[in-house]
Amino acid sequence: MIFTNPLALYFLAASYLPLLLSVATPGGYPSLSDFEADRTSQIIAVALRMAVHWRVLDLISRTRRGFVRERTIDRFGQGAHIVLLNRSLLQHGDTFAGRPPSGGQESKSAAAKRLLKDFVTERAHDRFGVAAFSTSPIHVLPITDHKNLILGAIDAIDRPGLAFTDVGRGLAMALDMTQEDVSQASRAIVLVSDGAAVIARRVQETVRAEF
Repeated sequence: MIFTNPLALYFLAASYLPLLLSVATPGGYPSLSDFEADRTSQIIAVALRMAVHWRVLDLISRTRRGFVRERTIDRFGQGAHIVLLNRSLLQHGDTFAGRPPSGGQESKSAAAKRLLKDFVTERAHDRFGVAAFSTSPIHVLPITDHKNLILGAIDAIDRPGLAFTDVGRGLAMALDMTQEDVSQASRAIVLVSDGAAVIARRVQETVRAEF
């Protein structure tokens, strides 16, 4: 433990003053022998003194500003690093037939979320990142092994996007996410889209160079 203000520790003794001193003014009485002891008042008085004691102790402890020195934790994994690249759908609630789901039908976004969640859950040793794209790419979640965050990011993929599908820029962002990780783990990009898309030639060349 390191203290940025260790002099505050000398004032810890002041926290015991509420236990030793009383704010009540003493007064003289002829005799108290005829009065029964008020246990409730005595308990409340002791509780108030203890509360003030712990409050003063807490304030002094906060003033000293103690903290734990930083440390490095080595973690060893045995899985791949995967980026889930999802197309933000303009009609995210429609089925693959282009109509609202009815009966037991499943929308495109619901099917994508179900399959991606199963994929993430089954791969216990892999780390995942999440990105989305429509007209522009969106960095949703960096590569991590916190499954609750990953599943939460997958739940958000049904947010509607714009009308265009710039898969090239989405792939470029996914590649950037994999390159930010300096480890030697295997890398993969899982592309989730609902239809065809055209990649400009210049973007194709950039993506090929990155691969």
